[in-house]
Amino acid sequence: MTNFSHNFAGAGAITADSVTVTGTVTAGALVGPLTGNTTGTHTGPVATDALTVRDVAVVAPPPNTSAELLAALSPLTSVAAWRHDRVGVASGTVASFGNLAATLTIAGTPTVGHPQAKADGGTARGMYFDASTTDSLSADVLDPAATSFVAGVRCALVADPGGTDHHLIGRNKATGGVIPGWTIYVGDNGDLKYWVSDGTHIFSGTFAATTLAIGSPPIEIVAQLDRSGADPVFRLRWSRNGATISSTSVTMASLGSISTTAQEFGFGAVPAAAPSFNGGAWVQWAWFASGTQAEGSSLAQTCSQGLGWEQ
Repeated sequence: MTNFSHNFAGAGAITADSVTVTGTVTAGALVGPLTGNTTGTHTGPVATDALTVRDVAVVAPPPNTSAELLAALSPLTSVAAWRHDRVGVASGTVASFGNLAATLTIAGTPTVGHPQAKADGGTARGMYFDASTTDSLSADVLDPAATSFVAGVRCALVADPGGTDHHLIGRNKATGGVIPGWTIYVGDNGDLKYWVSDGTHIFSGTFAATTLAIGSPPIEIVAQLDRSGADPVFRLRWSRNGATISSTSVTMASLGSISTTAQEFGFGAVPAAAPSFNGGAWVQWAWFASGTQAEGSSLAQTCSQGLGWEQ
């Protein structure tokens, strides 16, 4: 926000990606995990709840730095993340801006900087995987094997370039008619679906019917595979514009390691050499963490709320 001056007395809330105040801020409440006192300096990510302007919720922007990412995703301490909206050319690699290294490689010619209309009336930029089978951003990284993991993505379905199911985020590889790994994907009709398999046990289904139709505003999805109990539990949460849509969980009894050779983690038609699902999706940004830090029945909700994806 630049060259901005206005008297907001009685005008209600204001919202911007960033606001610089040279004077004093007086507020009825500051929302967020803050460190400080009631009269001095406060630090930390303010406004983890959604912001509103005249009763219209404003989409929470992605973190800009690793420090901002970790502050929002506390208690996670090791996180990989990618800002697809910052990619300038449809070639090369995209490094994680989190403190966990995970560089992904662009295959094909996805559209970078593609504008997608948001629910708040604005526009977000991102990477659009506009080919059915040749566009991806992926690599053989972030293999959870038999450990817990949690991941999140802000995504949309721009069009149907071919096929019936379109990959949003995950790590997988089709092998002999089975797809070991994990995937969040969307059908032509907007059904949000999941697939988790160790090559023997398959858990799949629709978790949100007709929720992400072609051209609809971006949605946020958090997926967690929690192996801390007797049987793994797969938790899913989805939201839009700072408001929770719903959540669900699935017990995945006897699920073993979900690794196999030639798997790739990423977005678009993954793996690049032989995609398990089709392109057509758009992604603004995403993140991933694994290990014991990714365990706990309330972690997925805590992460979503910390990012401002939910109330």
